[in-house]
Amino acid sequence: QLTANEFDPALLLALRKLPVSLLYPLLLRELEDLSYDEIASILSIPNGTVMSRLFRARRLVRDRLTENAQQHTKQRVADDEL
Repeated sequence: QLTANEFDPALLLALRKLPVSLLYPLLLRELEDLSYDEIASILSIPNGTVMSRLFRARRLVRDRLTENAQQHTKQRVADDEL
């Protein structure tokens, strides 16, 4: 089991902002290493839905992490200019 201390805070925040319908498939795939078929069975959704939800979840997390990194970079530049 991983603890909250083992995750980047920005990642945890991005995950918390995901709707449950996207979060559960992502956690089952990435943390539990379940197959698409296993996730579909557990969540009682079609395999194609699992794939589309994983795509959307990964894209949202990536976009939020990118935004967060850009904000930190801008803040660092602003701080350096002072």
